[in-house]
Amino acid sequence: MPSKKRTLSGGLIVLLWILAVALLSAAFTGIVIWRSSSRVYEDASQAAKTVATAFQHSMNLTPEVRVNSVVVIEATTPAREWITARKQLRVRESLEHTWLHSTKTFEIEATYTAKAGFDFQIPLCIQVDSRNLGLTADLPPPKILSLSMSNLRILQDESGLWNKLNAADREKAFRSLKQKARGQFLESDLLAKASLEGEKLIREILEASAVEIGIQTPPRR
Repeated sequence: MPSKKRTLSGGLIVLLWILAVALLSAAFTGIVIWRSSSRVYEDASQAAKTVATAFQHSMNLTPEVRVNSVVVIEATTPAREWITARKQLRVRESLEHTWLHSTKTFEIEATYTAKAGFDFQIPLCIQVDSRNLGLTADLPPPKILSLSMSNLRILQDESGLWNKLNAADREKAFRSLKQKARGQFLESDLLAKASLEGEKLIREILEASAVEIGIQTPPRR
């Protein structure tokens, strides 16, 4: 018997051609997307280096820089404090104790100077958005970094007849004076000013970095 030749129908041939074109199109699209994503990530990584260099020059520290939440530059500068605000207060404290109608009194007054700002044991973190190379900064919360005393005056230092002042009483008064000073600074506008000054300088560095990268920043109102 003569052998039957198998032939493909015209419709099946067209279907195979459509399938081949679709596969080639998908492969080409994948290559374009991959190359585009790679280029975008390279641009963002270069922007991260530019930002890190700007902070190194302006603040002498290297922040942690992330691209889309992925760390690309570690915070390599040793932990340091950044003071952005100072304030002085005059504080008074007194200790009075009566025992068997015998009263001892110790009263002191001093000027305290507080310096506030940021402790970079928690690193300054800069975020780079690879979609538009947008820059944002995450500052740690401001805190009182130092507290110093000057111009001390002892207003009263009187013992009772049998209720005598001693070194422990005086030490307690000095500790209480310092705690009162710290509390008054925390209740004042010191930390708010420290935060505003820090954010102002960070914003200036970020805006300068954006110009260098080539990002158009909106004008300030």
